[in-house]
Amino acid sequence: MAQYDDVRTSSIAIVGVIGALAVFLLILLMMVLYQGVQQRQNTIKDIDRPFAQRDDLLAKQRAQLNNYRWLKEVEGKGEKKEVYVIPIDRAMELVVVELGSRAGRQGETPPRKSAPGAEKSAGGRERGKSDAKR
Repeated sequence: MAQYDDVRTSSIAIVGVIGALAVFLLILLMMVLYQGVQQRQNTIKDIDRPFAQRDDLLAKQRAQLNNYRWLKEVEGKGEKKEVYVIPIDRAMELVVVELGSRAGRQGETPPRKSAPGAEKSAGGRERGKSDAKR
């Protein structure tokens, strides 16, 4: 048998083209996967950011409403007074107690909220919008 020392250029070319095509398709697949992951991450970041900002704002507002703190000094009638902030629940309790004690001293019942747009007239009946025009 005779042996040939010739190089098979056609088979080398075919393997080279197939290899280059495989590398190109692999790079293209990796780019598509990367873009998909990046788009999902950007969507998550864009959606979650406003919620985090809102939650921070709500936490700050709750802290302002529910904590004791010193606010400022105020000058009035020749003397300085310090202004403190108290929790909103405690402030509401103090207002109810104060209004109840005022009403008790004057022999009245504490003021109640009336229906919107309704006022008491001199005659004791409720005056609506049509009576208010007179």
